[in-house]
Amino acid sequence: MISVLVEGDGHSGEILGLAHPDHWPKGKRRLSQLRWDWRRARLKEIGRVDIHIIGGDMVDGHGRKESLGLLTTDLGEQAQWAAEAIAEVKADYRYFTYGTPFHVVGLMKTEDLVAREFGAHPRVEWAIGPLHGVRILDRHSIGNSAIPYGQGTPMWKEWVRDQIQAVMEDFKAANLQIRHHVHWFFEMRNAKGCVVVCPTLKFRTPPDGSGSPYPWGLRPQYHDIGFLLIEIDRSGEVYVRPQIMPMKAIAPREYICPSIKGNSSADRAR
Repeated sequence: MISVLVEGDGHSGEILGLAHPDHWPKGKRRLSQLRWDWRRARLKEIGRVDIHIIGGDMVDGHGRKESLGLLTTDLGEQAQWAAEAIAEVKADYRYFTYGTPFHVVGLMKTEDLVAREFGAHPRVEWAIGPLHGVRILDRHSIGNSAIPYGQGTPMWKEWVRDQIQAVMEDFKAANLQIRHHVHWFFEMRNAKGCVVVCPTLKFRTPPDGSGSPYPWGLRPQYHDIGFLLIEIDRSGEVYVRPQIMPMKAIAPREYICPSIKGNSSADRAR
């Protein structure tokens, strides 16, 4: 059995991103400690893997107009924090994929600093294999859908595009497509192969913002924290085992009822 551990979107340096709890101010380490301990325990149980894929956006970047949401704007420090987290995974081979330019490209490609700590260099995509006949293609970005039941559409577009491109450009299509970026886990497959989206390692931003402007946009329908363990047996069967942190974000909604004369609902709102 070949084991592949896939993670990404750690966004180290952001107030809700992945980093060792010691990097938070005292009194604000509870959530980061819970995530760090959960991930460490899962990695210990899984043990050493054959391949570790780091799928991009492991740092949050200098923030541009959104530095309110950062613990640090020092890109070298962000890269160091990301490398500390990645080193927790024991693997024989590591592959780094570039994330979105907004987060990882500025005056430098910050993910180069992270990969350099492991003697590696990122690529826009990695074609890995065959592993017991399975060909993997890992890229960071994928389209998103705000439709509650539309998550599978951009994934299947990636699958079909690769199948067509393989015919046009005369190469073998991947039968395991891995994507990141959208911060939720989803899997689709048919008799020919599988497409899977890796969850994030960044917490979801609370509705009140909590110092970050990120929730001012569209609300995500799904948000999964964790990573993937993928196992491939000798027959080429692919087993995707999502490692999702068991948590539920509870954000009570409180309605504000102004004192308007004649409002028949005023008494019920008290």
